Amino acid sequence: MNETIQPVCQADHVTKAYPVSAFRSFEAVKDVTLSIYPGETLGLVGESGSGKSTLGRQLVALEQPTKGTVRYQGHDLHDKAALKGVRTQLQMVFQDTYASLNPRKTVFQTLYEPMAYHGLADRGNGREQVNRLLDMAELPRAFANRYPHALSGGQRQRVCIARALALNPRFVVWDEPVSALDVTVAAQILELMKQLQRELGLTSVFIGHGIGAVAYVSQRLAVMKDGRLVEVGETDQILNHPKDSYTRRLIQAARY
Repeated sequence: MNETIQPVCQADHVTKAYPVSAFRSFEAVKDVTLSIYPGETLGLVGESGSGKSTLGRQLVALEQPTKGTVRYQGHDLHDKAALKGVRTQLQMVFQDTYASLNPRKTVFQTLYEPMAYHGLADRGNGREQVNRLLDMAELPRAFANRYPHALSGGQRQRVCIARALALNPRFVVWDEPVSALDVTVAAQILELMKQLQRELGLTSVFIGHGIGAVAYVSQRLAVMKDGRLVEVGETDQILNHPKDSYTRRLIQAARY
């Protein structure tokens, strides 16, 4: 990556610790420094418990780091005033679609209400805006009247993707969005993500534990182990010439 290009999002010596007891804490992320550049998808890969999802939440300010800073377009996301100005530009799509969607709301309500709250839609154009999002997520417009329980896992994930796009974000963290789906549906979602990346020019972080799926959508890879980054580089370079033994094990596991 050309270092003269300013990153969209940058983690600088980020550590995230959670209290375990009154006298002890657990560091899920340990002194991570990472930059994500305009228009790229950075793949964040590692086994379960490596800290990648925790880091993802720091990058979109769903949590604040214990130490270090996260900057979005140069703004410190720990600053409440700065965060308020860019909050809608940062979105995250989660693995668990049941937990992500309100079972009492229709798809229309799920997509329309955030836009209405932020002044991006009203009663006059709400249906049109929701239809636009359903089209982007490649869902039938008739699904607007359905509730989450009436949708398949892949359909719910498409609704979650549509909701993430509702506020016209510039930076999206995809937190293992296909790991709960079967292989065929997961492949369709990955293709949709690549298509949206091209059409919208999104800057993204794609989190996963399987290096194959992560590499498929990512221009660069960052490998995490025990809360730390062990390797960062161009996808082809890491796949063909991994430097760390842990990365080599992840690649070997993807072949079986």
